[in-house]
Amino acid sequence: MATKSKQVARKSRSGPRAPDGKAPLQIIIKEQTIEDAKIAVIRKKTSVSKVVEGLLDGWLSGKFEIEE
Repeated sequence: MATKSKQVARKSRSGPRAPDGKAPLQIIIKEQTIEDAKIAVIRKKTSVSKVVEGLLDGWLSGKFEIEE
């Protein structure tokens, strides 16, 4: 008698899929800023996504202002 195989979660060909309730965001910023951010998040044991989300939430709530 044949047994059913377990369903395997498949990844997107373009990379991992976003978790439920999240969506990818592409931004264009200076290469040096990206490099500095990657080093900082490694040292602080966090992620660039968490930092950007926190900054955007703060800006939307009025906690942070953007200098022109």
